[in-house]
Amino acid sequence: MKLKKILPVIGIAIFVYIVHDVGIRNIISAIKPVKPLLLVPMTILLILIALLKSYKWGILLKAMKTGKPFGCVLKVWFAGFFLGLVTPGKIGDFFKVAYLKGRLMKSLTSVILDRILDIISLVILCGLSFLILSSRFSGMPQYGTVIIASAALIVLGLLIFDRRIMRTLLKPLYKFLLPKKHKKSFKAKFNEFYNELSALEKKRLIVPALLTVFSWYACFSFSYAVAVCLGLEISLGYIFLIMPVITLVEMLPISVSGLGTRDAALIFFFSAIGFRKEQAVAFSLANLVLGAWILGIAGIFSYMRISKIKSR
Repeated sequence: MKLKKILPVIGIAIFVYIVHDVGIRNIISAIKPVKPLLLVPMTILLILIALLKSYKWGILLKAMKTGKPFGCVLKVWFAGFFLGLVTPGKIGDFFKVAYLKGRLMKSLTSVILDRILDIISLVILCGLSFLILSSRFSGMPQYGTVIIASAALIVLGLLIFDRRIMRTLLKPLYKFLLPKKHKKSFKAKFNEFYNELSALEKKRLIVPALLTVFSWYACFSFSYAVAVCLGLEISLGYIFLIMPVITLVEMLPISVSGLGTRDAALIFFFSAIGFRKEQAVAFSLANLVLGAWILGIAGIFSYMRISKIKSR
């Protein structure tokens, strides 16, 4: 069995174990105290998140000189969100480039840049979170560890922009792991990607970078609204501290929709401030269903509509 087929099972296995350990009845009882009036601001936040993320991608497309009308970008973004939701590590999000007319590599480069900005910003936010949380729980902030780890990851992210360095780093992968039949295609796509990247004005990444941070905090605010909706007495500040870590964990390619990995991480952080396991799992599931799955349902309709138009 191929590794890519085994990896998603890890997260699902973790989720099944957690549900069995906590108990379905306990989880359901933790979901019961729902405050329906909060669904209105939560809906507004979801719309804001979709608009910010799709608008950011639209700016990146324009920077790659393959800009599209915002309505088109929004529909394709929703379709990509759905595909990312049902694939490990949200890798399906990359397939949305197939629904854009124009040069494929320009569109693909915009998606890669979008993902790089997401990860780099999350790493920075995770570093700040670790610094504050370590100070809060151990009484001694780990400045050195945080600075070194964050700097290393950020530098690694920025190295992606250097063709020569990336060629050196990827050489062992290309030489020993990549099947012979794919080597010629990989080499051509690698050079095409960096040709597109070299033509990009780096200053045009400033606005997308700022929009990335705004969109993340819109996501974290939504998570806080979910917590309040469930009657959890948790501070907005604590949600802002833990959600960057949770979001980064969700991106690991060992689960689908973050099942299992997100729940385990939330149990850890919620237990640290006195919440029970079932409350953490209830929050995790509510966050998934009311947030990602609602956007995913909209994504299904966009995906079906775009696929229908393309098949004509």
